[in-house]
Amino acid sequence: MDFITQFENTLEHTILQGAYGDSHQLLQTFATTQMPYTLRLYSLINDLRACEQPFSVPITGKRFRVLVYKTGNFILDYIAGQFASFFKEKGYTLFVFDPADMEFCSNKLFDFLKDGLDGAFFFNNVGLLQKLADGKNLWETIHVPCFNLLVDHPMYYADSLDFAPARTTLLCADRTHVSYALRFYPNIDRAVFFPTGGEIAPEMKTEWQERPFDVLFIGSYKEHPDALCDEASAFIAKYLQYHTDEPFESAVTAYAMQHAQKNEKSNPCIKDDMLKTMIETHRFSETNLTAQYRKDILKQIVDGGITVHVYGSGWEQSGLSQHPNFILHDPVSFREGLTLMSQTKILLNHMAWFKCGSSERIFNAMSQGALCLTDSSIYLDRILTDNKNCALYSLNDVNTTLIADRIRTLLSSEETSKTIAQNGYVTSQEHTWHSHINAYLY
Repeated sequence: MDFITQFENTLEHTILQGAYGDSHQLLQTFATTQMPYTLRLYSLINDLRACEQPFSVPITGKRFRVLVYKTGNFILDYIAGQFASFFKEKGYTLFVFDPADMEFCSNKLFDFLKDGLDGAFFFNNVGLLQKLADGKNLWETIHVPCFNLLVDHPMYYADSLDFAPARTTLLCADRTHVSYALRFYPNIDRAVFFPTGGEIAPEMKTEWQERPFDVLFIGSYKEHPDALCDEASAFIAKYLQYHTDEPFESAVTAYAMQHAQKNEKSNPCIKDDMLKTMIETHRFSETNLTAQYRKDILKQIVDGGITVHVYGSGWEQSGLSQHPNFILHDPVSFREGLTLMSQTKILLNHMAWFKCGSSERIFNAMSQGALCLTDSSIYLDRILTDNKNCALYSLNDVNTTLIADRIRTLLSSEETSKTIAQNGYVTSQEHTWHSHINAYLY
């Protein structure tokens, strides 16, 4: 038996015996040999640290070593930066892995691992399935707890979540996504609700009445070309138009039950694996329905004679880009978006099909002193009050003129709207990324 294997077996035995002091002594002894570290030794270091101070939700303590994995997407990397800055404030030892410089970061990572890694944070699964040369998952091999924040519905990431490494905690931006993930992705160790937050608010520099933009919308228009056009898709779209407060999977479940009742004489039963497949197969129906509502909301407003400045991609395909009241601009960075919010009176927000979650645009708009006009959810109904700290509309108002009428009233009632915006600014202080990390992971 070679020296390294013998050493690793000895270390494993001392950990199993609970002789943590002896384990630490062995590690110090090994470091003096200048022998190369192996993946098994990295995993034993993490096991040793886990025995002494488990790292799991809720997080406790101040001496952790954590990794934050960047994505290359500017929105997700902004969120990753918020997590990184929070961990620095808490005194954690932090390693930021940037896949744009894979070779450099991989070498640095293995140096970092010599002193253990208590948790790795990922965003929309990027990096979660990092593999070794033998095809095994890196994080599972070295026994690292993984925390994966999804800002979209889990059904869009089945190819990742079906193969998530052991000890993965899913952080879901909508509470309904928690039960969905635990039901359909057994590889997920645990799932917790983690609503998105906003920027730490600066001091207000521009009075509400003096802002150059009346109405601002920041967001894309995205119809997915792979959305199916079949009987199920038509049923799902119609169902959700009549049940705008229900999550997407409710519509698919209703269709599956109806279909089963037609084909079975009694006691129709839908197995989870069949329902999961049907939901994932028709997931782009949600994408397109969201896009349709977004277009209809903006069409109602611009047809009502109100000018809206729109920053985002894909709007050339919506049929609205030539409308005289629809002022289309190129997409902007996250920071540029915050600056634009600080220059607008009303930030129009339309969420993805979240029924118990939030959008970071809501809290960012408030933190920049804009009055946020948004659709709501079960979660937001506990935070937002119409005409007090925001203005709310219903998706059921899309085929009326109520949203456009509401904007005209807000713009003409300057003192009232200024007060709403000021109250929203106060609310935003309690819903930053940092405060949400502290509230939901501690």
